[in-house]
Amino acid sequence: MFKSGTHLIRELIELITMKSFQEPIIIRGKNNYEDQEKFFVPGKGKFFSWHLHPKDSTSNFIVSENIKSIYLVRNIFDQTISIYNHFAKNIDHEIGRARNVDHLFKNISYENGLKLIVDGCDFPEFKWLGLEHQLLHLERLYKSSVNTNGLFLSYEQLILNKEAAVTKICDYLGYEVKCLDHILTRSEFAYMKKVKHHKSHFQKGKIGTIFEKNNKMILPYIQKKVSEYEMLNIPNFTYLFNDQELRALLAKGY
Repeated sequence: MFKSGTHLIRELIELITMKSFQEPIIIRGKNNYEDQEKFFVPGKGKFFSWHLHPKDSTSNFIVSENIKSIYLVRNIFDQTISIYNHFAKNIDHEIGRARNVDHLFKNISYENGLKLIVDGCDFPEFKWLGLEHQLLHLERLYKSSVNTNGLFLSYEQLILNKEAAVTKICDYLGYEVKCLDHILTRSEFAYMKKVKHHKSHFQKGKIGTIFEKNNKMILPYIQKKVSEYEMLNIPNFTYLFNDQELRALLAKGY
């Protein structure tokens, strides 16, 4: 799921398996995450990682080939803030992967910029499908995880209890939990921001940004959009689309 800790989960899997990730060829501004032909099985020593919307054809292939699949998601509220930052701050410009549409956000208020992300837009240089498409992606990932017996993980689990999440990943992939302290240290937000080339990608690395003072004004707007969407039931993960459940999760801290 876009802006859900992709680089963190890649780092964890690399540290656990000693394999490196591989993604489809990236064409700036022309990536179709619903294109099932983007999915492939990498060669030896690599694993596939991308923001694919898995449909039945892909899920069926995963089952037929007995492929281990991890599905990473994030609460829809913080994800929206992160998506805004990704485009408005021209994230990943250091590695030539930025969208270069930050000028569209400089001419409007922060609130209107967030609403643009929630509602979607269709400019000549930037098309975004909005919150409804984010929710659809979340549903598709969950359905595929059920159909493929995959591991459904949230960014919140990775942040609030990374040790338990690492253990869960190891168990699922069939690896012993080795060098745990090393894995936890190398995947810390501060460490990754320091050593990675695309430092702009690492903004805050926290949960609950939607509840920060400057973001509270967009919360009711997102809530309304979510209420209008007939959301699939996802047991034990209602905090992904329910702000009260997200508050409760933060209060108890897993």
